[in-house]
Amino acid sequence: MIFHEFEEGVADMDIKSGHLMGADIFGLKLVSWYGPNAEKGLPQLVGTVMVFDGSTGAPKAILSAEHVTCMRTGAAGAVGAKYLARKDSKNVDDGRYRKPSGIPNCCNAHGDAFYRKSFTIQSN
Repeated sequence: MIFHEFEEGVADMDIKSGHLMGADIFGLKLVSWYGPNAEKGLPQLVGTVMVFDGSTGAPKAILSAEHVTCMRTGAAGAVGAKYLARKDSKNVDDGRYRKPSGIPNCCNAHGDAFYRKSFTIQSN
């Protein structure tokens, strides 16, 4: 992963990449977060996914990364809470809550609990 913070707590970007050998494709996801965009009526989170052919390097797809980013971020938080929380844990509150207002509404259906500062961990 490559991470660059343009201005601390205000604007940053990161690049994640990978190779899926079974499908013979590779790709990257570039996402930027600009907090002040909300005041301009623009999304705070902007991103692009690029997928390439593993045998030729030719581009196969370019798509918006906002939805993928939201799902990945929500899943990472859920997996972390499930496997790293104490067995008797009931709530999580790390004090660093920040919900980018630019996250698309479609993500809320998948990770609404992730975006509340405190939420209940349900165990099986």
